[in-house]
Amino acid sequence: MGQRRPVLYLADRGSRSYIKFQGQRISATHKLDDAGHEWDFGGNAVTLSADLVASYYQGSGRDSPQGVFKCKPVN
Repeated sequence: MGQRRPVLYLADRGSRSYIKFQGQRISATHKLDDAGHEWDFGGNAVTLSADLVASYYQGSGRDSPQGVFKCKPVN
């Protein structure tokens, strides 16, 4: 929070879903459920809530995010 520049992109492309973080594109598995969207990659995850806040988690722990991002849809 606090920075106003694009640093995180989340792409729901079925089997070709990915995230792009600080310019690096990373293949990810995307799933959608009642809690919202989630992208899993290399043991890490990004969740996207209904109010367009993305939380980045490292490893298997989902207790506290390593980063939080305010998002907006892009076409």
